[in-house]
Amino acid sequence: MPTTTDPTGALPSRAVLSRAVSDLVRLPGGVARFFAAVLRRPKVARLVRYALSGGASALTHFAIGLAGVHVLHLRPVLASTAGFLASIAVSYLLQRAWVFRSTAGHALAGAKFLTVTAVAFTINTAVLWTGTELLSTPYPIVQPIALTLIPLINYSLNSRWTFATPTRPTPGRPHAGADPALPTP
Repeated sequence: MPTTTDPTGALPSRAVLSRAVSDLVRLPGGVARFFAAVLRRPKVARLVRYALSGGASALTHFAIGLAGVHVLHLRPVLASTAGFLASIAVSYLLQRAWVFRSTAGHALAGAKFLTVTAVAFTINTAVLWTGTELLSTPYPIVQPIALTLIPLINYSLNSRWTFATPTRPTPGRPHAGADPALPTP
Protein backbone atom coordinates (compact mmCIF):
# COMPACT_ATOMS: atom_id res chain seq x y z
CA MET A 1 0.00 0.00 0.00
CA PRO A 2 1.41 3.39 -0.92
CA THR A 3 2.18 5.78 1.90
CA THR A 4 2.47 8.95 -0.10
CA THR A 5 -0.04 11.75 -0.40
CA ASP A 6 -2.47 11.97 -3.27
CA PRO A 7 -1.27 13.83 -6.41
CA THR A 8 -2.87 17.09 -5.32
CA GLY A 9 -1.26 16.94 -1.88
CA ALA A 10 -4.63 17.64 -0.28
CA LEU A 11 -4.94 14.34 1.58
CA PRO A 12 -2.46 12.98 4.14
CA SER A 13 -0.73 9.67 3.55
CA ARG A 14 -1.95 6.44 5.13
CA ALA A 15 1.15 6.37 7.31
CA VAL A 16 0.41 9.85 8.63
CA LEU A 17 -3.23 8.95 9.30
CA SER A 18 -2.29 5.66 10.94
CA ARG A 19 0.21 7.36 13.24
CA ALA A 20 -2.26 10.14 14.05
CA VAL A 21 -4.96 7.65 14.99
CA SER A 22 -2.58 5.58 17.12
CA ASP A 23 -1.40 8.78 18.83
CA LEU A 24 -5.00 9.75 19.41
CA VAL A 25 -5.69 6.44 21.10
CA ARG A 26 -2.83 6.92 23.56
CA LEU A 27 -4.40 9.59 25.72
CA PRO A 28 -3.82 12.33 26.87
CA GLY A 29 -0.70 13.46 24.97
CA GLY A 30 -1.85 11.71 21.79
CA VAL A 31 -4.84 14.00 21.42
CA ALA A 32 -2.61 17.07 21.46
CA ARG A 33 -0.20 15.54 18.90
CA PHE A 34 -3.11 14.52 16.69
CA PHE A 35 -4.63 18.01 16.64
CA ALA A 36 -1.21 19.62 16.22
CA ALA A 37 -0.61 17.46 13.14
CA VAL A 38 -4.04 18.29 11.71
CA LEU A 39 -3.62 22.03 12.34
CA ARG A 40 -0.29 22.06 10.47
CA ARG A 41 -2.26 21.69 7.25
CA PRO A 42 -2.81 25.30 6.03
CA LYS A 43 -6.37 24.84 4.78
CA VAL A 44 -7.48 23.09 7.96
CA ALA A 45 -5.81 25.74 10.12
CA ARG A 46 -7.57 28.46 8.12
CA LEU A 47 -10.95 26.75 8.61
CA VAL A 48 -10.30 26.56 12.36
CA ARG A 49 -9.37 30.27 12.42
CA TYR A 50 -12.55 31.00 10.46
CA ALA A 51 -14.66 29.09 12.99
CA LEU A 52 -12.98 30.87 15.90
CA SER A 53 -13.48 34.28 14.27
CA GLY A 54 -17.14 33.39 13.71
CA GLY A 55 -17.43 32.48 17.38
CA ALA A 56 -15.85 35.79 18.38
CA SER A 57 -18.23 37.63 16.07
CA ALA A 58 -21.28 35.82 17.48
CA LEU A 59 -20.08 36.44 21.04
CA THR A 60 -19.66 40.14 20.23
CA HIS A 61 -23.18 40.31 18.77
CA PHE A 62 -24.70 38.57 21.78
CA ALA A 63 -22.67 40.43 24.45
CA ILE A 64 -23.38 43.88 23.05
CA GLY A 65 -27.04 43.02 22.56
CA LEU A 66 -27.27 41.71 26.11
CA ALA A 67 -25.52 44.77 27.53
CA GLY A 68 -27.76 47.02 25.45
CA VAL A 69 -30.90 45.42 26.85
CA HIS A 70 -29.85 44.90 30.47
CA VAL A 71 -27.41 47.75 31.10
CA LEU A 72 -28.51 50.52 28.74
CA HIS A 73 -32.19 49.47 28.80
CA LEU A 74 -32.47 49.59 25.00
CA ARG A 75 -35.26 47.84 23.14
CA PRO A 76 -34.12 44.32 22.08
CA VAL A 77 -34.17 45.02 18.33
CA LEU A 78 -32.06 48.16 18.74
CA ALA A 79 -29.63 46.39 21.08
CA SER A 80 -29.34 43.43 18.71
CA THR A 81 -28.78 45.78 15.77
CA ALA A 82 -25.91 47.44 17.64
CA GLY A 83 -24.48 44.01 18.43
CA PHE A 84 -24.85 42.92 14.82
CA LEU A 85 -23.02 46.01 13.53
CA ALA A 86 -20.21 45.48 16.04
CA SER A 87 -19.99 41.82 15.04
CA ILE A 88 -19.53 42.82 11.40
CA ALA A 89 -16.53 44.96 12.37
CA VAL A 90 -15.03 42.18 14.52
CA SER A 91 -15.62 39.61 11.80
CA TYR A 92 -14.07 41.79 9.08
CA LEU A 93 -10.98 42.65 11.11
CA LEU A 94 -10.36 39.06 12.23
CA GLN A 95 -10.96 37.59 8.79
CA ARG A 96 -8.78 40.12 6.98
CA ALA A 97 -5.86 40.04 9.41
CA TRP A 98 -5.96 36.54 10.90
CA VAL A 99 -8.12 34.08 8.95
CA PHE A 100 -7.18 34.95 5.37
CA ARG A 101 -4.09 37.08 6.17
CA SER A 102 -5.03 39.45 3.39
CA THR A 103 -3.11 42.51 2.29
CA ALA A 104 -6.05 43.86 0.30
CA GLY A 105 -6.79 47.49 1.00
CA HIS A 106 -9.61 48.29 3.41
CA ALA A 107 -11.63 50.27 0.87
CA LEU A 108 -11.86 47.39 -1.61
CA ALA A 109 -11.90 44.49 0.87
CA GLY A 110 -14.34 46.28 3.17
CA ALA A 111 -16.77 46.96 0.33
CA LYS A 112 -16.56 43.35 -0.82
CA PHE A 113 -17.01 42.11 2.74
CA LEU A 114 -20.15 44.21 3.17
CA THR A 115 -21.44 42.85 -0.14
CA VAL A 116 -20.91 39.29 1.08
CA THR A 117 -22.62 40.20 4.36
CA ALA A 118 -25.59 41.56 2.40
CA VAL A 119 -25.71 38.31 0.39
CA ALA A 120 -25.71 36.33 3.64
CA PHE A 121 -28.49 38.49 5.07
CA THR A 122 -30.53 37.99 1.89
CA ILE A 123 -30.02 34.22 2.01
CA ASN A 124 -31.02 34.12 5.67
CA THR A 125 -34.16 36.13 4.94
CA ALA A 126 -35.06 34.02 1.89
CA VAL A 127 -34.55 30.72 3.71
CA LEU A 128 -36.53 31.90 6.74
CA TRP A 129 -39.36 33.35 4.66
CA THR A 130 -39.59 30.27 2.44
CA GLY A 131 -39.44 27.85 5.36
CA THR A 132 -41.67 29.62 7.86
CA GLU A 133 -44.10 31.51 5.63
CA LEU A 134 -44.47 29.39 2.50
CA LEU A 135 -43.87 25.93 3.93
CA SER A 136 -45.17 26.63 7.47
CA THR A 137 -42.13 24.93 8.97
CA PRO A 138 -41.35 25.86 12.59
CA TYR A 139 -38.63 28.48 13.07
CA PRO A 140 -36.37 26.17 15.16
CA ILE A 141 -36.16 23.81 12.19
CA VAL A 142 -35.64 26.47 9.51
CA GLN A 143 -33.06 28.74 11.20
CA PRO A 144 -30.42 25.98 11.54
CA ILE A 145 -30.64 25.41 7.79
CA ALA A 146 -29.77 29.06 7.15
CA LEU A 147 -27.11 28.98 9.88
CA THR A 148 -25.47 26.06 8.07
CA LEU A 149 -25.64 27.59 4.60
CA ILE A 150 -24.44 31.07 5.50
CA PRO A 151 -20.97 30.22 6.90
CA LEU A 152 -20.30 27.91 3.94
CA ILE A 153 -21.25 30.60 1.43
CA ASN A 154 -19.45 33.35 3.39
CA TYR A 155 -16.24 31.31 3.62
CA SER A 156 -16.32 30.50 -0.07
CA LEU A 157 -16.99 34.10 -1.17
CA ASN A 158 -14.59 35.70 1.30
CA SER A 159 -11.74 33.30 0.56
CA ARG A 160 -12.14 33.45 -3.22
CA TRP A 161 -13.21 37.05 -3.71
CA THR A 162 -13.12 39.40 -0.71
CA PHE A 163 -9.68 38.50 0.61
CA ALA A 164 -8.21 36.69 -2.40
CA THR A 165 -4.60 37.48 -3.13
CA PRO A 166 -4.45 39.14 -6.54
CA THR A 167 -2.12 37.54 -9.03
CA ARG A 168 0.26 39.71 -10.96
CA PRO A 169 0.34 39.24 -14.73
CA THR A 170 3.54 37.95 -16.23
CA PRO A 171 5.24 40.68 -18.31
CA GLY A 172 4.28 40.28 -21.95
CA ARG A 173 1.35 37.97 -21.14
CA PRO A 174 -2.21 39.17 -20.59
CA HIS A 175 -3.69 38.72 -17.13
CA ALA A 176 -6.75 36.58 -16.60
CA GLY A 177 -9.80 38.24 -18.10
CA ALA A 178 -7.81 40.50 -20.41
CA ASP A 179 -9.01 40.99 -23.95
CA PRO A 180 -6.51 39.04 -26.09
CA ALA A 181 -7.24 41.40 -29.03
CA LEU A 182 -5.78 44.36 -27.12
CA PRO A 183 -2.04 44.86 -26.77
CA THR A 184 -0.57 44.09 -23.34
CA PRO A 185 1.06 46.94 -21.44
